[in-house]
Amino acid sequence: MATAATAAPGPLPRITRWLSLRAYGVVTSALFGATTPPVTMRSRFERFARVSREKLRRKHPNVGFEDLRAGAVPVEVVRAVEQPARVLLHLHGGGYFMGSPASYRLRALRLGHRLGAEVFVPAYRLAPEHPYPAALDDVLDVYRAVRAARPGLSLFLSGDSAGGGLALALLLRLRALGLPAPAGAILLSPWTDLTTSGGSVDANHGKDLWFTPAPPRALGPPLRRHCGRP
Repeated sequence: MATAATAAPGPLPRITRWLSLRAYGVVTSALFGATTPPVTMRSRFERFARVSREKLRRKHPNVGFEDLRAGAVPVEVVRAVEQPARVLLHLHGGGYFMGSPASYRLRALRLGHRLGAEVFVPAYRLAPEHPYPAALDDVLDVYRAVRAARPGLSLFLSGDSAGGGLALALLLRLRALGLPAPAGAILLSPWTDLTTSGGSVDANHGKDLWFTPAPPRALGPPLRRHCGRP
């Protein structure tokens, strides 16, 4: 059984969470609009979301970090429990053009606590500089490397938003190549409808905190960048 290295972050009070989500929606809609250049959005996202290792250690002094490489892909390892019972490969979100291990450190810490896992977060290549299939090729290399590095532990796969879609693509690639599948997959709001043509786009119009009021226009530019289209 995994032993906690430091106290897990607790849940927010309901009213605090409600206000936080509404504020998040306002800020993201303003800073990450459909016409904002991708490099500008990436810079803004990192400025607001990244958390330094030093800051996390001040609050969680026993959390451990390690830097690895899987071929040319940098990977950050977050160890929030002393004796991990499993390994988690987490693929960060960000529309395939933003996000990084630094901006996902707090999430990796929380996932590690709650799952008793050692968490690997790769810095896969991003669009528009590196369109599809660069990100998929990178995470396949990382998956192979993590499985080889931790052969005695069950390996799970997770991803959020675009990272969830990338996790699904990785599962399909593993099946096509005849490679071993992970022990399980955790998909957090995965971006699966890249055409934005599903019924939920219209049904949830006005409800989404980020992509309201125009989900297709907001989702279209990231998709074109990911596919290498202007």
